[in-house]
Amino acid sequence: MLKFIRQVLATIVGIFLFTVFSFFSLLAVIAALVPDREARLEERPVLRIVLNKNITERETDDIFGQFTSPFTSRESGSLGLIELRKSIKEAARNNHIKGILLDIRNFDAGMAQIEELRNEIKTFKESGKFVYAWSDNYSEAGYFLASVADKIFLPPIGDLEFNGLSSEVVFFKGTLDMLNVQPEIFRVGDYKSAIETFTQKQMSEENREQMEVLLNSVYDDYLQKISDARGVEVSQLRNIADSILVQTAEDAQEYELVTHVAYFDSLESIIREETGIEKDKKVEYARYDDLYDLFERENDGNRKVAVIVAEGSIEHGSGRRNIIGSHTFSEEIRKARLDDDVKAIVLRINSPGGSALASDLMWREVELTGRVKPVIASMSDVAASGGYYMAAACDTIVAQPNTITGSIGVFGLLVNLEEFLNNKLGITTDRVKTNPMADIGSATRPMTERERGIIQKSVNKIYEDFLEVVAKGRDLDKEYVHSIAQGRVWSGIEAKENKLSDVNGGLEDAIKIAAEKAGIEDDYSVVYLPELPDAFLRQILRAFDGSDGDAYDEHLGKFAPYVKSIIELQKMEGVQARMPYDIKIK
Repeated sequence: MLKFIRQVLATIVGIFLFTVFSFFSLLAVIAALVPDREARLEERPVLRIVLNKNITERETDDIFGQFTSPFTSRESGSLGLIELRKSIKEAARNNHIKGILLDIRNFDAGMAQIEELRNEIKTFKESGKFVYAWSDNYSEAGYFLASVADKIFLPPIGDLEFNGLSSEVVFFKGTLDMLNVQPEIFRVGDYKSAIETFTQKQMSEENREQMEVLLNSVYDDYLQKISDARGVEVSQLRNIADSILVQTAEDAQEYELVTHVAYFDSLESIIREETGIEKDKKVEYARYDDLYDLFERENDGNRKVAVIVAEGSIEHGSGRRNIIGSHTFSEEIRKARLDDDVKAIVLRINSPGGSALASDLMWREVELTGRVKPVIASMSDVAASGGYYMAAACDTIVAQPNTITGSIGVFGLLVNLEEFLNNKLGITTDRVKTNPMADIGSATRPMTERERGIIQKSVNKIYEDFLEVVAKGRDLDKEYVHSIAQGRVWSGIEAKENKLSDVNGGLEDAIKIAAEKAGIEDDYSVVYLPELPDAFLRQILRAFDGSDGDAYDEHLGKFAPYVKSIIELQKMEGVQARMPYDIKIK
């Protein structure tokens, strides 16, 4: 029987390997038949960037997801911010490309990520080429990106949302009460509100205060940049939003938020005139992946700036998609530290934090690396709590004005499931132990006051260590750090004012600073780490990766945030240096 099973398994493996080999052989044949991309661009003078997916720091391919799911309007996979910016840079340089069309649909990105993309578009415009924006339904975030375009199109029955920003917090205390689940909370910091979602039914006064300050800081920056782009006074923009003056496409044009109320065919007529395409000829567009592969890569030199991308929640162990694993990240920065060709390092951080232990282990590798070569932090949309812990040892911290950062604080969360198991499922437990506290932290009985004191002491110690890490890295007094810490979140503007960051800017700024500090600003190349596997292998890895957040968004729609919150609760093992829930500004 065992021999038979072995033969069956060998056959399955053989079929799988044959299938993989055949697939790659087919790809090679297809690639040989596809015309040269540079040649194709001669007939495609406009780069059309279709924003219909989530934007992540780096591309996540779904080679089977080129078709829209029958259950959702958004394609699977994601658009990589790095790849998008490369394609725009190449479009500015490429003589075949005359302009860019931003086709803004249903996409998800943080304000700081949009800021990076927006700034790249502004740089592109300096080449003298045009930028048009089109959408039939502009969200606040979508319009923030579109506002930098030369011409903004909206169909007659289209919508433009311009009524201010908001952020909603979901609370599960009522659910836990119904299930007879009692959370055990340990925290340090008046503003460390990550656990409020499981212990309260509404925001605490401290949390409401910090959220209002954060939201208004981001909104002030948002309005000022739209004002600069559209030539409309900030006071007028506030009045438009407060009074909801934009209710139709004509309103949007009247208040100078869009330039054209027109259908897509009218937009294409303007593109034909701009590019010299004949009236009866179909407009063919270049895709962004046609261009980023043409972008110059000079990674063979010995004067490199390594950009290590750290995106997702922080966990102890190996990393995977949407997860920063302490072992994986530490290995990457260790390799960059020991690589003589790498003269400087940029940590690109987009993380709300997570495991305090993992954050500390990664901080140590950053601290060791900073002793031998420059390490610069570039904060994306979120670099808070454990994400800030990583950045604290860097020489310079660069954050966008609308980056969410800070949240210097820790908490621990345990749950008592005894009543839930007994009353709802009829399950009981019993135990024997060799020592009085052998089962400390058990989920099937209440904690004693002494046990609570022991765990709280541990949480306090980790908070003190966090303060020392920040005080040392930022050259600040520990008491001052405590005064701006306590779990409070800050915008990038406020972080700079509070000395938690040094420069307001993006990834390009961080790379330039790294090169200058290494003395290689006149001649260097940029490499992105960790190296990504090829698209097919990434697809296979995704199939076995339970961290695919896109799947929740695609199939659960508006229910996705609630399911994600419950799943995140299961991951909160040990003391957490984590931001108060996922702050979503919309």
